[in-house]
Amino acid sequence: MDRQKLIWTVVFAVGALGLIINAVTRDAGSVYVKNVEHEFALVKDWKWVGTNTEVAKNYDLKGKETKIESIDHEFVLIDTNWIDIKSENAIGINLEDKETKIESIEHVFAKVFDEKWVDIKSDDALDYDIDVPENIIWSSTDNANAKDFIQYKLINTKKYLSEFIQKNNVNISDSLLNVISTRWVSNDESVSLFSIIQEVGYGKRNASLRQLIDDMENPHFRNEFLEQINNKNPFIFSFSRTLGIWVAAMFTLFIMSFLFKDNPFYKFAESVVVGVSAAYWMVVGFWDVIVPNLFGKLSPSFISSWAMPGLTGEADFWYLVPLVLGIMLLWRLAPSGTWISRWPLAFIIGTTAGIRLMGFIHADFLSQIRNSIIPLAVFENGSFLFWDSFLNLVLIIGVLTAIVYFFFSIEHKGVVGKTARVGIWFLMVTFGAAFGYTVMGRIALLAIRLEFLFDDWLWIIDPAMNRIAGI
Repeated sequence: MDRQKLIWTVVFAVGALGLIINAVTRDAGSVYVKNVEHEFALVKDWKWVGTNTEVAKNYDLKGKETKIESIDHEFVLIDTNWIDIKSENAIGINLEDKETKIESIEHVFAKVFDEKWVDIKSDDALDYDIDVPENIIWSSTDNANAKDFIQYKLINTKKYLSEFIQKNNVNISDSLLNVISTRWVSNDESVSLFSIIQEVGYGKRNASLRQLIDDMENPHFRNEFLEQINNKNPFIFSFSRTLGIWVAAMFTLFIMSFLFKDNPFYKFAESVVVGVSAAYWMVVGFWDVIVPNLFGKLSPSFISSWAMPGLTGEADFWYLVPLVLGIMLLWRLAPSGTWISRWPLAFIIGTTAGIRLMGFIHADFLSQIRNSIIPLAVFENGSFLFWDSFLNLVLIIGVLTAIVYFFFSIEHKGVVGKTARVGIWFLMVTFGAAFGYTVMGRIALLAIRLEFLFDDWLWIIDPAMNRIAGI
C-alpha cells in the first residue's frame, strides 16, 4: 500500500471510530418509546352497487334495498354494431369521426354495507356517529419525541407544584404557576423567580409566597421534584429500535466505504441487501399475488378460511393454466428439465411484449405525435399570444431538426447538415435536463442518508426534536 492510500485509510478509520465513540458517549443512536392506547369503533359505510357489476359479486344482495336509475350511455357505430364507448370492446378503437348516439339505460342498484374499524381520535371518525359504538382497545408502541417529553414534564411539574403550594396555604395564579413550571422544565436560570413575582405584584403583599419562592429557588428542592416526575416517566428505552438504528448506520457506512475502494465491508453489506431484498419481494409476491390472484381464484372458500377472511366468489378453474405454467417455470431448476421452462417463458415474453407494445403505441408514440401537431400562431379571443406561439415554434423546430439528425438516407451536408446540428443541440439539452434531474434525485437520496447519520444516529442535529435523552 502506497503512502497516499495509507493516509486515507488511517483518516477514514480514525474518523469512523471517532463518530462511533461520540455516539456511544453521548447516548446517541438511542430510541425511546411510549405506550399509546388506541380506541377503535366499528362503523358501517353504505353505498349503491350496480347488481350486474363485478363489485356486486362480493356482496350478498338478497333482501337488500334496491333502486332503479336511468343512466345515459354514449355509443359509437363500428361497422354495423353500436358499441358502448366505456366498454372493453371500445379499447384500442379510433373513435374520431365516428357516428355516435346517446341512449338512456335503466340500471338496478342495491344498497350494501361495508364494516370497518376507525380510530375514534382520527379525522376519519368525524364522518361517523360513534356515540354508542362497538369498541376495541389496541395498544401500540410509538416513537417518543422531545416535544412529548417536555409536555409531559410541564404538565406533571405544574401538578406537583400546585399540590405543594396548596399544602402551604399559599394562593397563586395559574399564570405564575405556568411560569414557574416552564422555567423548571427548561432549566432557564436567566431570570429569577423572585423577580418574576415582584413584577406581577405578589412580592409586596404576600410574604409567605416570597418565602416559598425563595425555597423553590433552591436547586436541591427543584431536583427532588423533577426526580419524582422522572420516576414515573412513561418513556422507556427501546433496545430493538436502537439496535435497528445502529445496524442501519453501520450498513450505510459500509456502502459508502466503496468511495474509497472495494472492500470486505462493502461486499458484506451488498450481499445482505441483495439477499434481504430478494427474500422480502418473494414473500410480498406470494401473499399479494399468488395467494389472492391464484389460490384465491381456484379455491376461495379455503383461502378465506385461513388467509383472506371475507373473500367470496366461486372457483374459476381457468386459473389452472397459470398454475401449470408456473410449475413448468420451476423445471429450470432441474438440469434435465430446462427445455420445459422455455415454453412458459416464451409465452410470458410474447404476451408481455404485445401488451406493452399496444400500451406504448397509444400512450407514448401516438400521444407524442398528437401533441406535436400544434398551431404556430396562437390566438385567444381574437388576441395574438406571442409567448405561447413562440413556445410552439420552438417545439416544432426541435421535433423536425431532431428527426433530420436521425435521417441517414441523405448525407449531412449543407442545409441538411446545419439542420441536423440544430437537432443535436435540442437532443443535448434534453439529455442534459434528464441527467440533471436524475442526479438531483440521487443527491436527495444522499442528503436523506446524511440526515439519518447526523440526526438519528449521531445526534449532531435535531431539527424535528425527535429525541428525549438528556432533556
